Amino acid sequence: MQSALLLSLGLSGLAAAMPLDSRGGAPAISQSTGVQLAVHVTDPQHALYGRVHGALFTGQRLSQGYYMGVVAPRDPGSSGGGSRFYFADSASNPSGTTSTTLRTDVPDVYPMSALVNARESEGEHHVSLRSGTNGTRGLYPVQGADNVPVLTGPGGGDGTYVVCPRSIGPYKDLLLVNYVYDGEAVPADCAAGTFVLLCATLPETEWSREAKTVACVKQ
Repeated sequence: MQSALLLSLGLSGLAAAMPLDSRGGAPAISQSTGVQLAVHVTDPQHALYGRVHGALFTGQRLSQGYYMGVVAPRDPGSSGGGSRFYFADSASNPSGTTSTTLRTDVPDVYPMSALVNARESEGEHHVSLRSGTNGTRGLYPVQGADNVPVLTGPGGGDGTYVVCPRSIGPYKDLLLVNYVYDGEAVPADCAAGTFVLLCATLPETEWSREAKTVACVKQ
């Protein structure tokens, strides 16, 4: 059964989420099982602002069942350009937001879940999409400024998402999505921001039937 999921935001790292354009007034908030995730860059003076602000979270395929999290430009006036995501409980711990995972599906093939590298992992903490339903737990929407729903970090942590220009093998100048945990420094060439939930039509698959209904910004 679908359930509503929206928590009040008490995390300073996510409190800067605002509407993505200047239509005036507060954004229109609705509900949906499907969302797209749009970057809100917190520093308009950052060198990456023009490339990253408003871009949508998607994946760059590295191998079967393994995609690196990246952002792609958003086509103005359309909902194209980014993956459709949904929130569901982890198969191994189906209770409460601490078990909530962020998912997308390859229809008729397999579900995919977002994984955030742990704090203790070496190097940058990448966000990736892997086949299966047991992704990083505790990724769920919270209420930011102007009631804008945004994506929290692992376990509701008060770190921040960053977008960094990186190359991986043959893929040059990707805009990778990483996570910086509380107390860690944001690399100077990375743009810190939040992911705003935009309402989107969710393709129906055998796995997306588990999707929770969440608050999101109307497109």
